[in-house]
Amino acid sequence: MRRLGHDNRGSIATIFALVAIPLVALAGLGTEVGMWYTTKRQAQNAADASAIAGAMTLLAASGDATAAA
Repeated sequence: MRRLGHDNRGSIATIFALVAIPLVALAGLGTEVGMWYTTKRQAQNAADASAIAGAMTLLAASGDATAAA
């Protein structure tokens, strides 16, 4: 049993296996947060474009944008 307690073979593989799981989880979380940011920016761009299109339509309908609004 003493010899087994002092045997270090395979310890790097065990440490790597224990560290790899949280490392992969953090990489996945980082990717997911990036996707959330991209989706939010795309939705904001669509809302901005529709607001500009609505304003341009009102302005085109009559020369006075204040009266058209």
